[in-house]
Amino acid sequence: MDLSKIRYFLEAARLNNFTQAAHNCHIAQTTMTKYITNLERDLGCPLFYREHRGVSLTAEGRRFYEGMKGICRSYKELRDSLRRKGHTEIRLGMAMQEYVEALWLRRFEEAYPEYKLYFSFDDVADLERHLAAGLLDGFVFSDAQAVKDSFTYRPLFSIRQSFVCANSLWERYGDIEAVVGHAPFVTKSDSPAYVEKIRNNFRQAFHQDFEEIHRCKNLSEQLLTVSMSQGFAVLPLHQGDAYPGLRVIPLADAFTEYAVLAYRQDGMTEALQCFLSFFAGMP
Repeated sequence: MDLSKIRYFLEAARLNNFTQAAHNCHIAQTTMTKYITNLERDLGCPLFYREHRGVSLTAEGRRFYEGMKGICRSYKELRDSLRRKGHTEIRLGMAMQEYVEALWLRRFEEAYPEYKLYFSFDDVADLERHLAAGLLDGFVFSDAQAVKDSFTYRPLFSIRQSFVCANSLWERYGDIEAVVGHAPFVTKSDSPAYVEKIRNNFRQAFHQDFEEIHRCKNLSEQLLTVSMSQGFAVLPLHQGDAYPGLRVIPLADAFTEYAVLAYRQDGMTEALQCFLSFFAGMP
């Protein structure tokens, strides 16, 4: 029996509905039905009554449900205990590729050589699932990204931002106010709160607002769109660095973003606690 998949059964038993349980477990309804059927075959007894408007547990199903809840609870307690004691690895997901600063990662490993950092890159939705399943200790994202209110969140460090547009667009309009008033805001963010923050910041700092928003899937698309004079962006680029064809102008503190760590409080380890403490004093 695959203990990692027993949650399919537990969710179906809790909801008395295969379709809704499959949705909550992020699997197809046919996969859920096949799993339950195979489980019943392995156990040699029916676990559910199939009814017109859903399903319900048989007597054997109820007994199995109560037993498996206890087994899963004991497994989780044992797993968390083992992870907290002597766990020297930190498995982090990264949802903010363009913000990854090797310097702060290297400083942590230099300060705490007994801990080893491992990384995986993915989008926020997948990292949320991996963290919920215990496959990650946490994941790092920008507060410009929309996340679910399912975990504990801790800011790690600040990310200074710059106004970025094509030189040709700058030469046409001459200042930030004019560019913002005539060109779309080019962003990867799917967070309405972030877009509204940027809008308000431009109003307060430059007395100007943007009307059109151009959303991109990744940083490469965003930079290409800006380079083609199809809008302006707010990005963590530094003035004086070599960005051919782009005008980069540092913005005020109000535009600053933050790298944030999402983690599960019940999955806290000594290594992860040390990681959080390391960044507690960073600006």
